[in-house]
Amino acid sequence: MSIDLASLPDDVEALHALIGDLVRERDSARAEAEAEIARLRGILKTLQRMQFGRRSERLDPDQLQLASRTWPPIWWSWKRPRTQ
Repeated sequence: MSIDLASLPDDVEALHALIGDLVRERDSARAEAEAEIARLRGILKTLQRMQFGRRSERLDPDQLQLASRTWPPIWWSWKRPRTQ
């Protein structure tokens, strides 16, 4: 809303009404902006989860088979319980 300062009313009640309108307009615009920010943050979070989430950290079973054939057997010893 653009205000022409030369045409402002002299009446205090009219000025209060004008200020009230401006505040409501600003609050409405701010609420819309905050809602849009929240929506975009949700989209960003979803995209980050898709790119960097737990699914991307899973190992393919073929990778484990390859490791068991190429690495020394000592690597697997940490999985076996120790017998005394």
